Amino acid sequence: MKFKPFSLFLLLVAGMVAAQTTPSSAAGSRTDGNKTAASSTLISLPPYLQNLTEAGVVVRWQTNRPVYSWVEFGTSPDTSAMQKVHRLKNGMAVANNLDHRMELSDLKPATTYYYRVCSREITLYQPYKKEFGVTEKSEVFAFQTVDPNQKSFSFIVFNDLHNGRALFDSLRQQLGNRPYDFVIFNGDCLTDLASAEAALPVIAHYNQGIEAASYPPVYIRGNHEIRGAYSQQVTDHFDWPGDKAFFAFTHGKTRFVILDCGEDKPDTTAVYYGLNDFSAFRQEQADWLQKEIRSDEFKKADFRVLVHHIPTYGLKRSLCLDLWKPALETAGFDLAINAHTHRHEVLLPEKTGFPYPVAIGGSSKWDDATVMHLTKTPEKIDIALLGGKNITPKTVTIPKKKR
Repeated sequence: MKFKPFSLFLLLVAGMVAAQTTPSSAAGSRTDGNKTAASSTLISLPPYLQNLTEAGVVVRWQTNRPVYSWVEFGTSPDTSAMQKVHRLKNGMAVANNLDHRMELSDLKPATTYYYRVCSREITLYQPYKKEFGVTEKSEVFAFQTVDPNQKSFSFIVFNDLHNGRALFDSLRQQLGNRPYDFVIFNGDCLTDLASAEAALPVIAHYNQGIEAASYPPVYIRGNHEIRGAYSQQVTDHFDWPGDKAFFAFTHGKTRFVILDCGEDKPDTTAVYYGLNDFSAFRQEQADWLQKEIRSDEFKKADFRVLVHHIPTYGLKRSLCLDLWKPALETAGFDLAINAHTHRHEVLLPEKTGFPYPVAIGGSSKWDDATVMHLTKTPEKIDIALLGGKNITPKTVTIPKKKR
């Protein structure tokens, strides 16, 4: 699927897209008996994709009142031909809740699907009596399942936005009409969050800007997502394989390995009040990483890309390197994508002695902020660097390693 022209993004941000019956990213419709209104009053966080694979995807959204929810989907945008799926838990439909997660499974690879999310307000939930209010259905969206034979694809990496919606918009504008299959938010994009009211509007803004109802975002923790009263709840809005902050996935014959460095200071630091044990968490990842690099998925991949927020190589003090180094030096990664330092660099092995190239994203301030657009082909990865006024646009080519 190709990304829609940037002019549509401008319309979305301005809130000027009218309701349509064809696939779009506009707000949903509200039905009360036979009455329908174009504005959405029940769906507060519009639908977005997570964990898209060859055979399935997770659809998430949020409502501001308790509801019963379901997804209608199919290979045609005709809603009358769609099938309905709802979530069951221990024999009961998950209902009377605000946070919604629907898994679409048994899908065909490299196939375009259409869907909409539906929520019916629950005004009374008693043992033998239920009462319902309005029903809202989103517009129809489209996505394509992963093609296992795809040889070339593109993706985008944002980092260190620090809740900066205006910064995100400016960086998004730099990308123009470049196509992409998914988007990585490589940490510190959500910062020191105090509540859901602080977090969800930022997530919604990022999602809207990348059309997350069709192109899945991959949200990765940085050290700032770990801080604040809502830090343990914000990750509930993300679907990570295995429900852990470290995981791996394959896209276009490329293996992506996601790690989580935790905080940027030792666990004994006074401001953590003895509530952190990232030392054990990093050791858990070291053990998992050894298994991952021995897996068939890793070994068969044409390219191997490592992504985590805090660099291991390229940082004067790393809390992860000693534990992860045995695996990192032997795994044969083609590229690492990092952030955190607020100083953009591309560090090449021939100059640094590192076991792989390291691309580090820029600052949270516009002048030195960056966004990366990466294009993978069978023989190389091109990293297009774009950003603020101090960033000279350039493309760095990372050739495939000989194995």
